[in-house]
Amino acid sequence: MQVQVADLDGDEDKDLVVAHNADVTWFSNPLSDAWTDLGQGLAGSTAPRLGAGGTLQPGSDTTVGLWDAPPSANTYWVAGLSDWSVPFKGGVLVPSLDVLAALPADPNGAFALSFAWPAGLPMGPQVWWQVWIPDAGALVGFSATNAMVGTTP
Repeated sequence: MQVQVADLDGDEDKDLVVAHNADVTWFSNPLSDAWTDLGQGLAGSTAPRLGAGGTLQPGSDTTVGLWDAPPSANTYWVAGLSDWSVPFKGGVLVPSLDVLAALPADPNGAFALSFAWPAGLPMGPQVWWQVWIPDAGALVGFSATNAMVGTTP
């Protein structure tokens, strides 16, 4: 799986591209009104990044993608229903710890979660995302991506 961010349509906004086998998904300007980049990344041997795409409309395609992590690294995906923003390992753990999933990065330091946004959610709920990575090159042994928050329209 490959995850890349680039301005593919020349509008000076970053686009998110996820490629898996022969399938390629392109989210033009993924940081739309549904997604906000909150910063708070923590560099280590690399500077891992998190991006998200999708409108968060019921049943719509949604992807949260990691790139620039150390190759084949173990990663810890944190998703929460609130903004916790607590000091952790020399950085800031932004999402509340409602969901924690251990997922391996690929040999290129990337991974993407793709899913259909659930139907039946009321307008306005938010989900915060961030990925933490054990990293010997980091000051306190972990690097972290920027945090992202998605808001259901």
